[in-house]
Order: sequence, then C-alpha cells, then structure tokens
Amino acid sequence: MGVYSTLSDTFLPPNRPSALEHPDVILNYIHSELSAGHYTGPFSPSRLQNLIGHFRTSPL
Repeated sequence: MGVYSTLSDTFLPPNRPSALEHPDVILNYIHSELSAGHYTGPFSPSRLQNLIGHFRTSPL
C-alpha cells in the first residue's frame, strides 16, 4: 500500500515534553504492549539499524 522507497537515513525526532512529564503513562503502555507480544526489544538505535537498516520513528 502506498509508495515504497528505500530510506537513505535514520530519523529519530525527540519525544514531546508530555512524554517526560508523564513517564508512568508511557512505561505502563510499553509494558502492556510487551506483555501482549506486540513489541520486541528494547533496541538501541544503532542495534536496530544493524538489524533492519535505516528507519524512522514518530515522537511519543
């Protein structure tokens, strides 16, 4: 679906300030997703890039 192109760089924008103001909400969500098997990791950016190539993220 959509346009497919190869990424030429990795893009990691910073999280929004609210993610730092409410870390318990973010951590609870991440733990629930990990428990459900929806996430793998955690991976450092360099480790993930070695595994899958360039990637882009969306800020929390």
